[in-house]
Amino acid sequence: MANAIFLCLLLFIEGYCWAANHNMLITSHDAVISALKSSQVIPDVLDDFRVSGILKPSYGESKDDDADNPLDVNLGNELTPNDTAKAPKVWFATDEPDSEDQFALVMVDPDAPSRANPTNREFRHWAVGNIPANANLDKATTLTPYYPPTPPAGSGKHRYVFVLFKQPQRDIQYNLPEARSNFNTREFAKNYKLKIITANFFYCENSG
Repeated sequence: MANAIFLCLLLFIEGYCWAANHNMLITSHDAVISALKSSQVIPDVLDDFRVSGILKPSYGESKDDDADNPLDVNLGNELTPNDTAKAPKVWFATDEPDSEDQFALVMVDPDAPSRANPTNREFRHWAVGNIPANANLDKATTLTPYYPPTPPAGSGKHRYVFVLFKQPQRDIQYNLPEARSNFNTREFAKNYKLKIITANFFYCENSG
């Protein structure tokens, strides 16, 4: 009898923890969409979508995925050109992990040369494909080398948007245009049948 009670209690606790974690995940996913809409990343870069993972680029030195770092990209925080001079570390996780999956990542500026006059929308700062599920970029394919944010003086705050996609197959042969200006994230996803997992972004301004 005691063993049965203990088992029931254990199952209750495990169920409660799962529900709590599941609700926290839903809340975090809702926060992503809310931030993307309030900043107009949706619809300027992306259409509305269902978030199915988390993405944390970080320009800091911390190796702890759970540690808060002021140089983490965090849904609209502000970073400086000096902060972002080197390519960030990237960590991500999906709601339904599979070690065989591969991913693609792009970083774009939809506000080039300014948000008021975005004639170069989107400027492609970085693109990586065939990323393994453990987010090891050393094992991925660099499609466009990292180019740091260089917003023109007086052009106001620029949005720098990271988008994570799940690939429909492994080892895709990507062919991106050499020109970085006037990239289209929607068309990129459509052309390679990529599924948006999530997105993140920061603001950067040249105050000089």
